[in-house]
Amino acid sequence: MVIRGFLHALAEIQFSTLRDYSELMETSIKEKSEEHVQELNALADKYPEDMKQEFWDYNIDGLHQFYNDYPNLLRSSILVSCITNVEKTFIRLLSDLRENSDLKPVSINNKKLEGSDIEKVVQSIGEIIDLSTTTNSDAWKDLILNIKIRNRVIHSNGVIHPKKYESLFTQIKEYELRNQKFVALNQHHEIIFLEGYSEQIIAISKNVVDGIIVSIQQDQNNKTKK
Repeated sequence: MVIRGFLHALAEIQFSTLRDYSELMETSIKEKSEEHVQELNALADKYPEDMKQEFWDYNIDGLHQFYNDYPNLLRSSILVSCITNVEKTFIRLLSDLRENSDLKPVSINNKKLEGSDIEKVVQSIGEIIDLSTTTNSDAWKDLILNIKIRNRVIHSNGVIHPKKYESLFTQIKEYELRNQKFVALNQHHEIIFLEGYSEQIIAISKNVVDGIIVSIQQDQNNKTKK
């Protein structure tokens, strides 16, 4: 129980650090973007009218970096960090249960387990502890979607081909129809992480970690009382 509480605390600290870092960097990028636009406007005023279009065409790549590339890179890195935090926490949690409790969940390497390492851990523990409160939740479904997105960020630079990854492509297109959306695909089938995404993925990841650990602790407490 002590180790589980320690793992939970470590995960919480990491999520808090990611949240603080994200907020700091989002603010910094916005401020730098505004400064850059002001500088360009001042420079543009020095050009005659017939040359201003050429001036802005020349500087459009720099604007794109500030308003698109930098935020996207930041948010994708937050995604990767969040999923890694959940993954490490769950793998250590499974190891703790196998080594320091009467419970004997199967190893993550068991061939009957499927999906990502996170899903395998939850399947393993779910065989002996009821985790349905979490696995039936929207947060769990959203986390699974984001694990798939993370894989495309790492392995194909964020490109989701509509034929090769048809199911994921369709999921994201459906996600785009939400009133409050945080991811989208551009015309090149590249994932675009929209404003507010970092806050959302941190909340989703934290929700799942909290839910799984609380369910395990409740199960152990109930068995202790008997």
